[in-house]
Amino acid sequence: MADQAKPISPLKNLLAGGFGGMCLVFVGHPLDTVKVRLQTQPPNLPGQPPMYSGTFDCFRKTLMREGIMGLYRGMAAPIIGVTPMFAVCFFGFGLGKKLQQKHPEDVLSYPQLFAAGMLSGVFTTGIMTPGERIKCLLQGCPIAPYHLLKRLIFLPLNCVCIFVKSQLSIFVWVYFWVL
Repeated sequence: MADQAKPISPLKNLLAGGFGGMCLVFVGHPLDTVKVRLQTQPPNLPGQPPMYSGTFDCFRKTLMREGIMGLYRGMAAPIIGVTPMFAVCFFGFGLGKKLQQKHPEDVLSYPQLFAAGMLSGVFTTGIMTPGERIKCLLQGCPIAPYHLLKRLIFLPLNCVCIFVKSQLSIFVWVYFWVL
């Protein structure tokens, strides 16, 4: 097993994780855009070809119609969510390693590194779960007629409010039940 370097400060872990999360979104978002467009393309009429014949066709048509920025449409939300998630993930992994070392120069075994990774997952879940729940609420909403489009602008905010209210009531119930 290779020697481990000096311990990294928690601030460096946060910054490295945040930057890594941004890089992940920058590289992966075009593929996610193509996936979503393929999944949400309208059903084709009998005898008509589908809007996209496959992944490469969707990618090509998006580039031709909208340019490179079409592949990055809607990237702000993942940047806002993924950047802190990876920052906390790196921080949790560093903390997990630090908690198991008696001295900073101690080399950790594979099970210890696995335990540190599990701790980073615990930290990450706290950030990821609410966002995933809100995303699922939004994905489950039926498509509204055009005259209701104004109300759809507030749909993400409504989903956040519903989530907070329902989870807050569960938290208060569990808190008082335990006492």
